[in-house]
This record gives sequence, structure tokens and C-alpha cells, in this order.
Amino acid sequence: MKKRIIISFLLILSLLAMAACSAADNAAIVNGDEISMEDLETEVALFQENIANSGLSLGDPEDEEYQRILKEEVLNIMIRKVLLHQELAANDIEISEDGALEYLDSMKSMYGEEQYQALLAMNGVDEETFIEDFAFNEALTALREKVTADVQVSEDEARDYFEANKSSLIRGTASHILFSFNTQEATDEVRAEAQARFDEAMARLSAGDDFATVAQEMSDDGSAANGGKLGDSFSMIDSPYVDEFTVAALNLEAGEYTKEPVVSQFGYHIIKLDEKIEDFDLLKEDIITMLVENKKDEIFGDYVMNLNENADIENFVSVEEPEVDEES
Repeated sequence: MKKRIIISFLLILSLLAMAACSAADNAAIVNGDEISMEDLETEVALFQENIANSGLSLGDPEDEEYQRILKEEVLNIMIRKVLLHQELAANDIEISEDGALEYLDSMKSMYGEEQYQALLAMNGVDEETFIEDFAFNEALTALREKVTADVQVSEDEARDYFEANKSSLIRGTASHILFSFNTQEATDEVRAEAQARFDEAMARLSAGDDFATVAQEMSDDGSAANGGKLGDSFSMIDSPYVDEFTVAALNLEAGEYTKEPVVSQFGYHIIKLDEKIEDFDLLKEDIITMLVENKKDEIFGDYVMNLNENADIENFVSVEEPEVDEES
């Protein structure tokens, strides 16, 4: 009897020691998969290094509260990644490096080895990390598509959205003439010179000169060689241009051009709207695609949240903040 009690006591001590060891060695255990404290410290250090290299400041690295919050947030990201790896495996989705290697080969061909390495350094990653992240994101895209395969948007839904958001959905193609100077730091003399060139171009356009010809002969922008044309259509939502340019362009009617300088950080623009696409039937497919993607994002976001809520997670780092005694 005494021997049985001693064995039971030793077994309890052994289990307690194992639990203490797990808590000391691991930052978390996620459905049985361990995240080591060493890996967490490495990820925190990498995060801090990337923040420092970017020139941003999220807090005082020496502050204990900042360190606690940072460590918890990085661990939460690591936990989510473990859950997603588990879900990829459960859905038989392979993480393949083929796409990443193909993409990197194209980058090297386009930029050359030296500039390619500089781009990696600028983004704070080495090649191995980039390949790993790229492959993981491709696999996540496959999971997202599997989870959201049944998502559909009807034409009626698209039309209702169009009617409620018409001003931001109207698309256009544009040309422009740019008189380039730094509008933030320019002297009065530089502004006067740009204004004089603007006035000369406007006089030519008013006299009937072709917009493309004036752009070719007077614009400082690279698009001058193409008569000022700027390529693909854009809307208020997806415009690649600065806001001042986008708003001015899409407020024109097709064939019209601005009569006053449109001022942006790049200088003075004369903008011509070449084409205005505002008919629902012409925009329908783009709207449906956008709404489908929005729905997929929402559904997949909920899916990932549910993974976290339904998981068996032992977190040895996150500690509830102490309650403040308001009476003291």
C-alpha cells in the first residue's frame, strides 16, 4: 500500500515536472504542435529589426509593457500560422516552392542579381524566407478558393451596388500634359515658368491643336511619346494616380480637358478624359468580380477566426493585465 502511494506520488511529480518543462521550453502548444520559446524570441527579434530598418517606431524597445505586448502579438501571428498549416494538411493542400522559384527566376531576369538582392534586403527578407512565405501564401490562396468555392453574386446584387456607389465605380481612360516641378518646395520663379508653359499649351489647345501633338511636344512626362495617353482604365477605387489627378479626370466628360492647372506633387497637369465608362452593362463583370472577392474575404476571415476559437491552445506567454484598484 505504501509502495503504491509512493509510486503515485512520484508519477504526479513527474507529470508536474513535464508540465513545468513544457511551459519553460514552449511559448505555446497548438492542437499538440509546439511553438518553442526560442522560435518566438527569434521572430520577435526579426520583427523589431524590420521595424527599425523601415524607420518606423511602434514604441520604446526598452519598455517592459511594449515588450510584453509585442511578444504576445507576434505569438498570436505564429499560432495562427500553425493553425493554417494544420488546416492545409487536413485539406491535402501541398505547400510547393515551384511557383516561388519560378517567380524569383523572373525577378532575377528582369532586374539582375545585384538589384534582385537589393530588393530582398529592402523588404527585410532573405531568399529562403521569401520562398517559404510565397509558397505558404499560394497554398493559403488554394485553401481560400476551396472554402469559398460556392460564393456567387447575382446581377441584381451587382446592379444594386452600382446604383448605390455609381460615383466611385465609373471608369475612365485619360491623357495628360505635365509641367513638372516640386510643388512643395518650388520658388515663385519656378511656379511662374510652369504657369507660362501651361498658358502656352492651353492657347494651342484653344486654337484647335491636337491634344496628343501638344503632349508630345510640351509634356515632361514619359507618356509624352505616346501623346500623353496613360494606359488602362481606372476608377476612384482602383486608380494608380494621385487623388488630385483621379478626381479631376473622372469629373470630366469624355473628350473634355481641364482648363485650369491640376496641381499635384508632380507639378501642373492638363488632363483629358479620353473615354468614360459609366454604363452598368459595361461595368457589370468588374463589379461582380469585386463583390465576389469581397464575399470570399469575409467568409475566409470568419473561417480563420473559427479555427482559432475551436483550437486547443495552451499559451504560456499571454498573461492577463493586472486589475487596477480604483480606490487606491
